[in-house]
Amino acid sequence: MSKYALFQFKEFSVNQEKCAMKIGTDAILLGAWATSSMENPKVLDIGCGSGLISLMLAQRFKDAEVTGIDIDEGAFEQSKENFMNSPWSNRLDAQIGDFRTAAFSTSFDLIVSNPPYFENALKAETKERNLARHTDSLSLHQLIEKVSKLLSNDGTFCMVYPIEALDEIISLAELHQLNISDLRIVHHNAHKKAKRLLIALQKKAINNKIEGKPFYIRANHNNDYSEEYQNLTKSFHPFL
Repeated sequence: MSKYALFQFKEFSVNQEKCAMKIGTDAILLGAWATSSMENPKVLDIGCGSGLISLMLAQRFKDAEVTGIDIDEGAFEQSKENFMNSPWSNRLDAQIGDFRTAAFSTSFDLIVSNPPYFENALKAETKERNLARHTDSLSLHQLIEKVSKLLSNDGTFCMVYPIEALDEIISLAELHQLNISDLRIVHHNAHKKAKRLLIALQKKAINNKIEGKPFYIRANHNNDYSEEYQNLTKSFHPFL
């Protein structure tokens, strides 16, 4: 078992040795932040990897049914194992497939994704890591277009993505009749430029224009986790 294999959270553990992409802050932020107007939404996790975000949402929404899909066989096997070993195995379902062509028999009230986003970067040594990192397997346009078809009328799509793509996301959302309901601009700390955004999109009309709110992972004075990060993730991190 590799040094990257097991990650222990408060109510579940995640084995990740079969996954090309390991657990990172992006996934933890999305799993803790993703919002839904439903008390127990029907959830879809696109590119679920180890299943971390699916597990976080199963913990947060006590009766929600959660489906995780990934194109990579190793990730599928890993998420399936992690689901089976969790307290919510009866509400979690792992599927293998290409989201672009996968058929679903239902709409979803909450769709989440920590998708691949490298476009013209140097490729990795393995096919699995390339699938997890690069937009060759799922472009932003393909993602938002299909999400708009799968989202229920009162549903929400939540995603973490590089800040540079914000204008493109806004354009694609408008094209597919989705509206921004929440937007957080993620900084390492107040002295660092933002690199990521957390964005929530809905079909429902939003009366007020949504302005991006800054979110700081680390505090300025000592580089410990910020109070807002701790408050967001304290139900999961064993050391918070």
